[in-house]
Amino acid sequence: MKIGIIYHTQSGTTRKLAQHLQSALIKQGHEITMTELKTDVEQKGGSIRQELKFNVTNLPDVTGFDALCIGGPVWACGPSTVAYKAIQQLPALNGKKVL
Repeated sequence: MKIGIIYHTQSGTTRKLAQHLQSALIKQGHEITMTELKTDVEQKGGSIRQELKFNVTNLPDVTGFDALCIGGPVWACGPSTVAYKAIQQLPALNGKKVL
């Protein structure tokens, strides 16, 4: 299975989690592509309840993936604004397994 791991990290903790997930999935025979999210305006916090005045600049083409894992840190009792914005910018994910 081709799996995309798309994540946002600020301190590096989420990157370590994504790398552990990658290792476990490779051992199970899956093909993994990792993408650490980048933005056009630096983000160091915030809430998804505010207007998000930035864009994710490096979303991968997800059409070739069978499944996606999307994640990031928790900010203000919700997902990081960067991970949330990435989900908003992705095309329709009909027929894909998404976590």
